[in-house]
Amino acid sequence: MRLNSKTPRGVTLVELILAMLLLSVVVLTGVSMEMGLRRLFFVSDVESELMGEAAGILTFVSKRINTAPGNLQNTPVDNLTVAGQYIRYRVRRDTNMDGVLEPTDGADEFYYCMNWGGLVDELWYGRNGAPVVMLSDKVVFFRIGNATGEGCDGCSFVTLTLRRDPSRPVNATNPEITLNTTAQYRGMSIR
Repeated sequence: MRLNSKTPRGVTLVELILAMLLLSVVVLTGVSMEMGLRRLFFVSDVESELMGEAAGILTFVSKRINTAPGNLQNTPVDNLTVAGQYIRYRVRRDTNMDGVLEPTDGADEFYYCMNWGGLVDELWYGRNGAPVVMLSDKVVFFRIGNATGEGCDGCSFVTLTLRRDPSRPVNATNPEITLNTTAQYRGMSIR
């Protein structure tokens, strides 16, 4: 065994620095990809949660409209707007199920609260004059409108927009979704 060999046995400082630099580039690339994927999955998760909530609410509202008595001249949906506070949508309810709109019939009511007594960006459901059940606290927009003349006579359209945090603007971590549906009045479904 020779002590004074000409073949190098160790690693030079330059080689060590290059290896560490290459390793750190690989690690940083992996970490940034993983963070991007986490953000993508987070946003997709929040959007699917909002879609599920919105779909349930739209189904509930459209079922109320579908069973409401009414026709083109006397639609089963009306609204009352208290400027800057809330919009109340009243959907008549046929309490005796005779298909005729009568003064004794009750109503299902949907309150879109913009800023009403501490209720902000919320959608409430109630019957005959009082909100009882909160449907969502993520509401950015809610509307029930008459779809007559828009290709669906005897229908109402319902639009609902939800955002993860309605008080903050839309961004990558605060997504917003909008769903629309139409519901036909019971008196118009059979011609």
